[in-house]
Amino acid sequence: MTALTVSATPAASLPADCIVIGVAKCPKGPMLAPGAAAVTEAFDGTLAELLGTLGVTGAEGEAFKLPAPAGIEARLVLAVGLGDAADNNTGCDTEALRRAAGVATRVLAGVGTVALALPAGTVEAVEAVAVAVGGLLGAYAFTAYRTTDHAAAPVRELAILVNRDGRTDAEAAVRRAGVLGQELNWARDLVNTPANDLHPESFAAAVVTAGREHGLAVEVLDEEALAAGAFGGILGVGQGSARPPRLVRIAHTHPEAKVSLTPREPA
Repeated sequence: MTALTVSATPAASLPADCIVIGVAKCPKGPMLAPGAAAVTEAFDGTLAELLGTLGVTGAEGEAFKLPAPAGIEARLVLAVGLGDAADNNTGCDTEALRRAAGVATRVLAGVGTVALALPAGTVEAVEAVAVAVGGLLGAYAFTAYRTTDHAAAPVRELAILVNRDGRTDAEAAVRRAGVLGQELNWARDLVNTPANDLHPESFAAAVVTAGREHGLAVEVLDEEALAAGAFGGILGVGQGSARPPRLVRIAHTHPEAKVSLTPREPA
């Protein structure tokens, strides 16, 4: 899985393979989003004008690579579109950040270390599936059945650039985002696995393993338990397969919870 780190190092001096900056779409041309200041200085303040000349508009889903100039440790600069600029002139919202981070990591498959100099200075921007989770989702690749190694590997490491003052809170937010991204990509693995490999029994076993890892209570109802509980619909559908059905119940009780809810038995 792609590793997540947090850095308060200025973008220009960070030893990464690529620096990602955000570009918003404005009537007067592309507008650089907060976080790109250090990169802009290395281009002598002409980066927005240069991107406009090259046809970059800042539209959502847009991505444009530039060789990094002198003064930037990275070899590449990637400008990703954030869509229409917001009213507050930041040029982005959390959903635009999430999508832009995903576009960046997809485009940069095969690159080792990528620094996301997107507007992620606040804890909200990182936690709200804005940069860290978006980057992890974009770096996803389903390789279980791949027989060749010609495809580029996912980005090895994502460095989320944040303000120095909020680094401690941002690190906690990125740890949470890492868990969310990991589990979302695991769910995508389950969706992408064909039914001959992921049948009810193997799915239930996978959930049991995940439950143990995360401290969840997992109950698996086999065909006998389903019959005893009057789950006729599941049993009826299951009769159309050589694999018997399973029903998986997952429960979590917070350590400080005052009320414990148990699954209601069927009537």
